[in-house]
Amino acid sequence: MTALTSRTNLLDLESAASHDGLSEKSGMIENSEVALCCGRVDSSHSPHYTLSMLVLSKLELNYEYCKGKVFCMFTSIGFHNVKGGVAKTTTTLDVGYALGRQGKRVLLVDLDPQANLTYSATGVLSEKTANTLYEVLVPMDPQPISKIIVQTRHPNVFIAPGSITLSSADLELAGRTGREWILQRALEELAEFCQQRNAVIDYILFDTPPNLGLLAVNALVACGCIADYQNPKSGFIVTVSADVYATIGIAHLKNTIAQLRRNLRIPIPLLGSVATLVDNTNESARFLKDIQQEFGDMMFQTLIPRNVKVKEANNVRILFDYAPESQGSQAYLKLTEEIINRVS
Repeated sequence: MTALTSRTNLLDLESAASHDGLSEKSGMIENSEVALCCGRVDSSHSPHYTLSMLVLSKLELNYEYCKGKVFCMFTSIGFHNVKGGVAKTTTTLDVGYALGRQGKRVLLVDLDPQANLTYSATGVLSEKTANTLYEVLVPMDPQPISKIIVQTRHPNVFIAPGSITLSSADLELAGRTGREWILQRALEELAEFCQQRNAVIDYILFDTPPNLGLLAVNALVACGCIADYQNPKSGFIVTVSADVYATIGIAHLKNTIAQLRRNLRIPIPLLGSVATLVDNTNESARFLKDIQQEFGDMMFQTLIPRNVKVKEANNVRILFDYAPESQGSQAYLKLTEEIINRVS
């Protein structure tokens, strides 16, 4: 896999289009001039860019978009389950793209050391620490998250890349004071950065590892704390596959979150649960009943089907462009509408 390389200094406007080692061959486009800072995205370029999200654009400010916006009011949503293989990464990605299609500015945060979200969104994987979330979360003198953010294949969707090096984060952070709040502090700095530049981020979506280690806890704290920059209706969504292992670990997840709420004195709201990998079998219907019993009214009405087009699109395609009429595509659009309604 191609390694993620150094990013542009966000404050260096003259060199904003200069990136070493990134080429069309690796799926990236060089010398594009795109930004999120209230600038219109120039769709005449390829839809896949490498510029950091908050480079001050030389494009004309889009005042119509910015009019009436509350800057730095993120809606933060974590997608989580202690069990793997439940379409958590796919759901994070496709909800992000669906929001982007509606003109929302979205930041994906890939906290899973497998970095599958990073690969699906950019076509790039990193086996190094440079320009990944490792540099934001682990060092005593961390990088600002704004310096590692890159654009995905959609002009409104950006990502803070993950890396396999995050697999050692739990061990390295174990003795750190305030270790549960590291990501939240990074986002607080990002909010200040945005505020200074009149930049807009509407949604931050966290893809978490399938466990309850420090990376997952940091995501839960980041989307579940009370902050001036955050929509108070932020929270986390549990993705659950409709199979024999559907509810395994859910009780443990609920107990752990209850402990975090008590110990850290923050709300960490549950936004709901979404059933994934649903098929037309009696067995799947039986497991859906188990999920419904576990979550009740908090379960989203939209069911995400087991769909080959969704799986194919994960290989560095945008589902809504690749298979817009597929069952999977239509389901994720409906789920996104439900999510928007719950956080509005």
